[in-house]
Amino acid sequence: MIRLCTARAVGAAGYSVDIIRVGKNNKKHLKASDFYCKYVENYFFFDENGGITLPDFLMEKYKGFISKPVLFTLGDRITHVVDAARDRLGNSFLFAHLRDGGSLSELMDKHFMKLQAEAAGLSVVKGWPVVFENDEFSIPDGIEYPCFVKGLYSYWNSKPIQRRCNTREDLAELTQLCKTVYPHSLYAEEYVDSKKETGILGVCNGVECVVPAKTELVLMGEGSNHGVSILGRVKPIGEKDEIKKNVEKLLKSLGYVGIFNIDFIEKGEKVYFVELNLRYATYGYCIFKAGVNIPALFIDVLKGQESFKPQHLIESDSVYLNEEVASANIIERKLSGKKYRDLKKQADIRFVQSEEDPRPMGHLRVRFVLYYLLMLKKRMTRKVKNHEN
Repeated sequence: MIRLCTARAVGAAGYSVDIIRVGKNNKKHLKASDFYCKYVENYFFFDENGGITLPDFLMEKYKGFISKPVLFTLGDRITHVVDAARDRLGNSFLFAHLRDGGSLSELMDKHFMKLQAEAAGLSVVKGWPVVFENDEFSIPDGIEYPCFVKGLYSYWNSKPIQRRCNTREDLAELTQLCKTVYPHSLYAEEYVDSKKETGILGVCNGVECVVPAKTELVLMGEGSNHGVSILGRVKPIGEKDEIKKNVEKLLKSLGYVGIFNIDFIEKGEKVYFVELNLRYATYGYCIFKAGVNIPALFIDVLKGQESFKPQHLIESDSVYLNEEVASANIIERKLSGKKYRDLKKQADIRFVQSEEDPRPMGHLRVRFVLYYLLMLKKRMTRKVKNHEN
């Protein structure tokens, strides 16, 4: 979904768009909705098992271009891969970076970033690195339980092992499991039972920031889309908003040049910093539809053309709906059809539905029906087997 939302924003600004879908054994994958976006000129499947690295693929595919293409790295792992090859790719491409030429990957250490956020004046939840070295995890003293455990570095996908640990014994048991399925350092965070999550998305040129809005996540996905928003509300944010000012202070102190989004949670009257992501967020499409095109500003920044001005702010609330996550939740019986119809009535902006670009929605409908019939067949097969037993 993030590829579709980014392609539409970039295409609407008048730029040509290529999409590179990165994965393993991509020939076996069904086409996604973004494949049908009218703004996409070329669509490539990059197979990570194909014997060539992504930087090599980029250098070969785009050699000889007069102007440097802009790379939108829409996931933490791809950002890490591009950042690791920044000295080589920097001669041929434009992409997010640090003003002093340092490593973006170092900012993907959750504990390090939390310390930077705290120094910038943001409130943070407590956290403790659980380091993996020499094939062993080291659980530090002082962890407060219950805690929530995730990967220490955001460029390694830790979703399969993320969980709440109520005791040190629970955490020790998890580390034993992780030796086999996730041999990377972990991060234990103070567990906050928050019902309200918010986000801030913007772009920084290394000196100034544009933060046009804040987002409240109203309804989250479950099952395979756990933690991804189905329904959200984008709200105006004032120039004097304290969190906005501290976010700008953080990004400027890092010397970051690029798009960012930050996750927050609320506990009581306080708002706590959770994580900085060095990339675009899907809800940025709602901000684009409300009048501020963050991807276009990012391109201007990398080309040295943008001087930030106060008018890069949205002026009214809007509600968005992520139809792709909602559809998946319906198939998995996490969301009823009636609830989905109610959500559509609430939404001002839909991520897939578009009069200007209708084919992605048509594809989503077809895919939904196919997956629904497949799931129905599997359920009927299980019922027959259970009856026979």
